[in-house]
Amino acid sequence: MWHWRGRNALELQGEDRNSPDSALRLAKQYTFMSLHIKRRAMLPVVARVLMALAAIFLINLPTAKAQSGTIELSELPPPPPSVAKLLNQADVRFCYGWQEKPSSMTMPNGRRLGGLTVYKMNYDFRTQSRLQRRGNRQQMVTTIRLGSGGLRCDHIVWFRERPSRETFWTNRLVLHELDHVRISSDPRHEKRFRELLLENAVLVQQSDGTVSTELGQSRQSAKDRVEAIFRQITALVDIRYKELDRLTDHGMMKLPRGKFPGLSGDDSVR
Repeated sequence: MWHWRGRNALELQGEDRNSPDSALRLAKQYTFMSLHIKRRAMLPVVARVLMALAAIFLINLPTAKAQSGTIELSELPPPPPSVAKLLNQADVRFCYGWQEKPSSMTMPNGRRLGGLTVYKMNYDFRTQSRLQRRGNRQQMVTTIRLGSGGLRCDHIVWFRERPSRETFWTNRLVLHELDHVRISSDPRHEKRFRELLLENAVLVQQSDGTVSTELGQSRQSAKDRVEAIFRQITALVDIRYKELDRLTDHGMMKLPRGKFPGLSGDDSVR
């Protein structure tokens, strides 16, 4: 019996453009998508950076560069209880200024970014493989299990200019970015990820070659299967991000009551 562990991470850096319904097309147009393969020890670690479909607040600001830095929670007034819970659950870091900005891109029309949310989802999984004989045929049976860490998500929320300390937790831009954080950190994503993985946990392949060859193939097949399931989850997040920006015109308008339960326009988060 053979055991193997795999990992994957997807980092999405959001830049909502003037056309909220064409984010994927814009991502391709500006070549925001890149794939990097890294190897550490004997385990393949895949990091795919997809820059599209996240939070941005568009405002016309002076060209002068602002100071940069991290906004520590200890520097701010205590957040509302629901926000404090979110910050802990979603692993959020606030920063501001051009030195801290995850991307230096501007709008095609020259308008500058006022805010940006970057979220990173990652997971690890394990496989257990064994050979079994069925009549005259030999099969490699591989079982996939999600690692103990589950599906994890952390966030960086960037502001072009630092929001006022006194009104930080009521600032419209801050609230809009936190709504994006709520979407990507929703625990239902992990629940669905686990359900789909459980439904597709067993791989059976005919074994005609050497054990090492069959193990390599089974590991690759397992990695591909888990990544495909992972992509279903992130695709759902992308859709909800885009819908939030459509409803609020990228944070310029208040979220209509009842349109997006659980976000800042809903009484349950106050």
